[in-house]
Amino acid sequence: MKNILWVSRHVQQDNQVEQLNEWTGGVNLKDYHFINLSQNITSVEDEILPLVTEDTLAIVAVLPVNLVSRLMKKTDKPLLKPIMTRDCSEGRTMYVHQHFEQYKEIRIKTVRIT
Repeated sequence: MKNILWVSRHVQQDNQVEQLNEWTGGVNLKDYHFINLSQNITSVEDEILPLVTEDTLAIVAVLPVNLVSRLMKKTDKPLLKPIMTRDCSEGRTMYVHQHFEQYKEIRIKTVRIT
């Protein structure tokens, strides 16, 4: 079955699905199943990659950079990051979707500081 892997504590919002539909050039996302992973991910190999198939259109993920880097090395599927803002105006925190970004390259350079 065609799918989009959604790795986030938050389920996809209607406007996110609409933007994904635009990104795909009009692929009918109603034909796709969203696979939601909401737990804390500690292993790309054990928790994410077993769910990626040839029918996976994209991976939408909110992950730490080390896991993003590892995931990019292990699959050629498009990896997208939802960009959200926080709205705390009504006494509770709401996350409001702004847009998606697609990871193209990750380079990490560290230097010793002590």
